[in-house]
Amino acid sequence: MNKNLKPITISIQESRNQALSISRIKYVWKTLIELAGFPCHFVDRDYQGRVDIEYGPIISDRCVLSIQQKQDFNMMVVHPTALICEENIEFILWPGDDPHSSIIFRENGRTIVLNDIVLAAFYFLSGVHDERIPRNKMGDQLVEASFLYRQQILHIPIINKYSSLITKIFQGRPRLNLWPNRKRYAVALTHDIDYPEIYRGIEILRTLVKPSSGSCRKAWQILRRKVNFWCFDIWEEIEIAAGVRSAFFFSGTKNSLLGYLLSAPDPFYDVGREKYRRVLKNLMEAGFEVGLHASYNSWRSVEGYLAEKKNLENSLGHLVFSNRQHYWQADPEGFYRTAMLFNEVGLLCDTTIGFERRCGFRYGIAAPFQFLNLDSDEVIPVVELPTSLMDDQLFGYRNLGYLGNQYEEMDELLYQVAHNNGLFVVDFHGRGLNETMFPDWRQAYEHILDKVIADSECWCALPIEIADHHLKRQEILREYSKDEYSLDSR
Repeated sequence: MNKNLKPITISIQESRNQALSISRIKYVWKTLIELAGFPCHFVDRDYQGRVDIEYGPIISDRCVLSIQQKQDFNMMVVHPTALICEENIEFILWPGDDPHSSIIFRENGRTIVLNDIVLAAFYFLSGVHDERIPRNKMGDQLVEASFLYRQQILHIPIINKYSSLITKIFQGRPRLNLWPNRKRYAVALTHDIDYPEIYRGIEILRTLVKPSSGSCRKAWQILRRKVNFWCFDIWEEIEIAAGVRSAFFFSGTKNSLLGYLLSAPDPFYDVGREKYRRVLKNLMEAGFEVGLHASYNSWRSVEGYLAEKKNLENSLGHLVFSNRQHYWQADPEGFYRTAMLFNEVGLLCDTTIGFERRCGFRYGIAAPFQFLNLDSDEVIPVVELPTSLMDDQLFGYRNLGYLGNQYEEMDELLYQVAHNNGLFVVDFHGRGLNETMFPDWRQAYEHILDKVIADSECWCALPIEIADHHLKRQEILREYSKDEYSLDSR
């Protein structure tokens, strides 16, 4: 425990016209300040002394950092309109904001920010922005309609940048590094196990329905049983040779062809079969993580979700604590509702936050965080580890890229994560090492792997290790934190 830690003192000006309740304001400040490595001390609303940060509609001269709060505003019905980049920080603009005005001012040792970064951070962390993105018939969000994508900043973790502003302003103070051993950033390697065995009829149909160069040749090879999706040994060989381990997310339910066609595109394999039990045992003994790849509609029922989790645990002979939803599916009324389900069934962490068709930071953050229950304004304990990149985003949805070719996209994402002390969660599907069906996927994964293992400033860890570290670090910071602002003005 670092006994030199000193809390950042925060004063919240109370206003009848504030956009967020006091509890939601506190949630954002805790997220930003703890991400920066400091404890928080919310002073009493009547406190008149000097503070480190003041947040409110009136610019304060008794603080080191003054953040102007937006008034008379309901983000549930208003969309952000634009952004301004100043001092390499992207600030969100709302209707009525002047796009030509400066944001940051400094005078007499004080920094003034004339932009409500708390409101912007809540807009993304809460998932409010998510609810406005239309979906296709499969339930996938149309990333083209996302504000972050339209502004071409989906690859930039803006919330990390807001936190880094705090780090910079209070850089002389002792702080708790975000990652162990003073590492600069963290990486988690993961694999969704959707179709570890090839179903010839379905794969031939997929190949011919989406024609590309070599489609007929691929279909012929599938028909002749020359294509194999069983790649577990190859994944183990590659990663053990590199000195890293990854997480494999397995389905806990077995779908049928009729169910696939009429209900949901869930996997067909039975994790209870002996061949899968052997794979699970081998992975665990070799130091890999096994998590749940919950089904397409699992978020609809606690009972159904528990059944899937227990099926996997019975085959594994071990409890499961991590998850990723199949096709990124969650309650469209708010991801926090699905996070509540995760907590109810005993998960430690989840890696579902990501877009189906585009890499980047769907919630504007590249770091572990916890959702706020928007019904009770209580924090949900499950740790969310946002996924930054999925394999098919580089290849199947290449037309949506705006950063260059596949390798330029991977390099830019890693650059953004490293320079913002962030977390990079990568998802390559288990069958992706089949070079007949997925040419270049292995080279792309090995490109990431080579960069990760060559960088001494990178901590490559399992999702459960990252989540456990986050919770232990949070516990230390909260030992030094204090909340004297107990009155909620809403």
